[in-house]
Amino acid sequence: MTVPNQPISREDQTALNDLNWHWDTAYNIAYDGETWSASPLTEPTAVLIAESAEELRELIRADYQVNDRRNWREP
Repeated sequence: MTVPNQPISREDQTALNDLNWHWDTAYNIAYDGETWSASPLTEPTAVLIAESAEELRELIRADYQVNDRRNWREP
């Protein structure tokens, strides 16, 4: 999880926490104070970019379904 160097709103912090709660096992999620982004852990050079947390959530859901981004680990 990446957070900006400057304070963000409580709403944005809550959205960032929620995205990480649901998706941190499959994506590295970041918010720089302006742009929301997520990189699949299985393909770190691929980057999803959005203007809002809600838009990023939808992009992640679509990407996860299409690309089967489950990060299963063998025991």
